[in-house]
Amino acid sequence: MGNVIGIGKILAAREEQERREAQARERAAQEDREPTRRAEEQAAGRRREAEKRSDAPRRSQNSKTSDGSASGGGSCGPAGYTGPRCYGLGGKTWRPC
Repeated sequence: MGNVIGIGKILAAREEQERREAQARERAAQEDREPTRRAEEQAAGRRREAEKRSDAPRRSQNSKTSDGSASGGGSCGPAGYTGPRCYGLGGKTWRPC
């Protein structure tokens, strides 16, 4: 009977050791993944910032003024206008005739 209790303790100790080893392997795997995850997050943040910087000029060029004409230098009339153009002095700006 003493052997049965001794074997039970040995098996329990072995299972506990295996559980601890599995936890250690999982922690090591997480630590290996952590730098990669952090680098991916930083890269995504840099991409978002670059997109914000590149989108900002496009939005301001395509915005419209209160009279319906496109802003961005005043060299053209309303956006999408395809009719005749009357050019101002110097020929750099125009408005619909």
